This record gives sequence, structure tokens and C-alpha cells, in this order.
Amino acid sequence: MTRSVRPIFPFVMAVVLLFAVLWAVRPAFAAAGIWESYIVLNNVFYDVNAATPNPNFPGQNLGIFVPGSVPLTLNGGEIKTFKNNG
Repeated sequence: MTRSVRPIFPFVMAVVLLFAVLWAVRPAFAAAGIWESYIVLNNVFYDVNAATPNPNFPGQNLGIFVPGSVPLTLNGGEIKTFKNNG
């Protein structure tokens, strides 16, 4: 007596699908973020997320905008990030 392949096929496909789903939803133990960031306005460095002697940018009063007055020039910026595979 020989066994038919057809009754086993749905079971095998269910097992393969189960392993595929478990592999796809495994937890990721990774971390990423910003540890330092700066902005440069009118050649002055401001801290956004750093602890240095530079003035802090959050909450900084940049004055009142008056057309034809001294321009506010964005000279640059920097963001230092990290990525950890966990």
C-alpha cells in the first residue's frame, strides 16, 4: 500500500508558513538615536542636543524680523547619530 502525497501537502505548507511567520516577526534588538546636534546661524554655533559651552538653540530669542535689517543666515548644521545592532 502506498501513501498518497496529497494529504500531507497542506500540513507541510502550514508548517512552512508557520516558520516563515515566526521568522518575520522575531523581535529586533536594535537602537538608534541622536546624541549631539548643532545649528550654525550667522556664524554662531548653537547646541540643539549637546552639553557644550555653546548657547542652547531651543528657546533662543532670535529677535524681531524687520525687512531690510540684518539677515539671519543659516551657515550649517550637524547631527551625530548612533546605531546599535543590539
